[in-house]
Amino acid sequence: MLKIIFGTGILAAALILVSAAVPDNTKYLSPSAVICDKAGKKLYIAEKTANQVAIFDTVACEVTSTISLPGSPGSLALSSDGNSLYITLSEPNGKLCKIRTINNKIQDVFNIGHTPSAITLSPDGNQVYVTNRFDNTVSIFNTETHAVENIKVAREPFDLAITQDSQKLIVTHLLPNDSAPSKNYISAQVSIIDTAAKTVTNINLPNGSVLAHGVTISPDNKYAYVTHLLGHYDLPANQIERGWIVTNALSIIDMQNNTLFNTVLLDDLDLGAANPWDIICSPDGNSLYITHAGTDEISVINRTALHRQLTVATNAVCDLGMMAKVGRQRIATKVKGPRCAALANGKIWVTGYFSKSIASIAPNAKKIDQLKLYSLGDEPVVTDARRGEMLFNDATICFQQWLSCTSCHPDGRADGLNWDQLNDGFGNPKQTKSLLYSHETPPTTITGCRPNAEASVRGGLAYNYFQIRPENEAAAIDEYLLSLHAVSSPYTVNGQFSKSAIRGKAIFEGVANCSNCHSGKYFTNMKAYNVGSGTGTDANTKFDTPSLREIWRIAPYLYDGRAVTIKEVLTKYNQNDLHGNTSELSESEISDLVEYILSL
Repeated sequence: MLKIIFGTGILAAALILVSAAVPDNTKYLSPSAVICDKAGKKLYIAEKTANQVAIFDTVACEVTSTISLPGSPGSLALSSDGNSLYITLSEPNGKLCKIRTINNKIQDVFNIGHTPSAITLSPDGNQVYVTNRFDNTVSIFNTETHAVENIKVAREPFDLAITQDSQKLIVTHLLPNDSAPSKNYISAQVSIIDTAAKTVTNINLPNGSVLAHGVTISPDNKYAYVTHLLGHYDLPANQIERGWIVTNALSIIDMQNNTLFNTVLLDDLDLGAANPWDIICSPDGNSLYITHAGTDEISVINRTALHRQLTVATNAVCDLGMMAKVGRQRIATKVKGPRCAALANGKIWVTGYFSKSIASIAPNAKKIDQLKLYSLGDEPVVTDARRGEMLFNDATICFQQWLSCTSCHPDGRADGLNWDQLNDGFGNPKQTKSLLYSHETPPTTITGCRPNAEASVRGGLAYNYFQIRPENEAAAIDEYLLSLHAVSSPYTVNGQFSKSAIRGKAIFEGVANCSNCHSGKYFTNMKAYNVGSGTGTDANTKFDTPSLREIWRIAPYLYDGRAVTIKEVLTKYNQNDLHGNTSELSESEISDLVEYILSL
């Protein structure tokens, strides 16, 4: 646990209120978070790609003003008295902004961590808790002293929630920590932090669980509810019906005993509920509300009925009829990519990441005429890249809506699982590859069976979506993937190589001879080699030389994900120096080499 003291913050008086009467239509809005004030009359909406927060009046049903920000907002938290709004800027040099709501001006900006995502306040308002996605930490920010304590947690912490008594904090994670083949069990975790002792208890979600995007805690503090995907990576991807490849799940955590209580599926028998994201528990504890970013829906679940059903259920994690048994409502939101929601003024308010509208839904809505849409502002004309991003996240174009591209390639990267795609044989699953720079570094599969990214995009639509889609959709996805850029590594220091990494660079280009294959702008010569890592039917196989750009982000490593770390690639799984001349390097030289590679 680290403790860092920051000063009084950076006063940002120049960043003033921008009137909604003159909207900025040069940027997409991309709502990523929404919260309401105590009275339920006002919503604060983080608009990620517009670098602003919109303030929406739930009575007048209009945006009344916007607050310009010095970066991309990730999440929001409002003090209990409503006087202070805290906002994370979700960037490599992450910030925590404090806004005075009396005048909607930035009061302070504080350094926090790498890509802060979620934020919550302790009930007494003394602590702000922030998940730093790529530092793998949770920051505890003292609102009086501005001191920060960082607690190390599992990989890619994303969302969090705190109990009403402030004793426990629950954190969700997007990706697994382990090697892909380890113990035939791999999953993302949830972390429970004892806020007094600052100790962490990790709980494994069911085998194949990834992308735990949302969490909420019941008002009685007994249970937490976590949304996530459940990948059936142990099955060949030769069909999609009945969730054969991916199902979409809700795990229930026993907060009293820090254990997994149960997991239920959110899908119906022949209709997936892809990419569950945000989740809210109603103040009376009777209802759960879950947004489905892939199918543009919101689920309304009777919590009492759910727990009653679980007392008699057997193997609930495999029961595609569970939601029918508890009478779940699926409501089309009419916004694209709903990732966040809030309860305010007697309604559910849902924003879509790819929409410029906000939906208002009556809690017991069964008819579409009870849903209303209101404008959040103007946006520019949709480019091919933006349309491609929308399609990449869209499960409605998949047969029975089970998954989207982002189900296995979050943010265009990788889910950390092995999949048997049948494109280079049967029974030899391969690690999901990041699609970053995939168009620039063909081939896109580790064995080269698909010659380029264009072939992979079209193959994915046909053989993973099980649909024949128009060519213009594939072309748009190409444009989206071409628009991706590497994120600055958390191993760098203010974006620059550390002293260790500089020493590692000399080893990389010198005695280790890594640059013989990992060369050029993307650190790959795009050739295939037998590096001695193939086993079973893949023994003596030549594998494509992967790009090392953003390699820090896509563990586990090697074609089958057996190496948890880059150090294991260079040592444990490089016995004959076929993967670089590392056997005679000292421990400190290995450390420097690893530091350099992870800084790329």
